[in-house]
Amino acid sequence: MRIAPPVVLDASQQETLKQWARSRSLPARQVERAKVVLLAAAGRTDLEIAASLRITNQKAARWRKRFLSLGLNGLTKDAPRPGRKPAISARLKAEVVRKTTQSKPSNATHWSTRAKIELQSHVLSLDFPLTCFDAGEPSTNSSDPRSRPPVVDQR
Repeated sequence: MRIAPPVVLDASQQETLKQWARSRSLPARQVERAKVVLLAAAGRTDLEIAASLRITNQKAARWRKRFLSLGLNGLTKDAPRPGRKPAISARLKAEVVRKTTQSKPSNATHWSTRAKIELQSHVLSLDFPLTCFDAGEPSTNSSDPRSRPPVVDQR
């Protein structure tokens, strides 16, 4: 049987965790985490902590380990998650932005929205246009109601 590592608190940590556990204004997650660490410091096992707080023993073990490795700061935020992989690399985005902001198209005086989309499709070798970056110029997409000129009533 595995034995959880003991949690030893100094006076300031104990006081801070007690304040967090009593708090009604902190996020409920942080209050629960403080209670887990206080019970762990009192010598309770993960199973006992889980039963008294109505959480899983894995959750109790997770917060015990997080506190031991990161201290109080480890209890305030969730661990970062990987998230979605970007569809386009930052290097390719930077290349398109650089080309559209620091050069002129060969057949015009400035970059139009369609010319930028065409460039994006060529640089990125995509079958579909991307309009996720426009190099800081206002959008002229006709389907976007914010990009249309105001309607003037001519009565």
